[in-house]
Amino acid sequence: MPRTIKEVRRELRAWGNYWRWQEMGQGYAKRSACDKLGEVMTNSDAHLFDDDFDAPEHIRAIDKEIQRLCEQCRRAVRVRYICQGVWTLAGFRERKTYEYWLRLAEMELV
Repeated sequence: MPRTIKEVRRELRAWGNYWRWQEMGQGYAKRSACDKLGEVMTNSDAHLFDDDFDAPEHIRAIDKEIQRLCEQCRRAVRVRYICQGVWTLAGFRERKTYEYWLRLAEMELV
């Protein structure tokens, strides 16, 4: 059964709140990026880095859906739901352009 736009926006708000909280330094990763830079990664070591974020299953599901969108749609979703609407910093020239890509992304997720 297809979701409604209200359900999609509610899920995106939860997704954005989760990632905004993570980016503010509240347990962003198990290991720092600087710690990882000194290590050489081989195929046998890949499993050490797969579980770097302990995102809940519903957040990972939304991440996968968002990854299917075009780049402009992903930027618009990130601006709206993580950056709280500061569209000028994301490279959109006009508010209408940002709103167009955001609405397109939301409709593709329905």
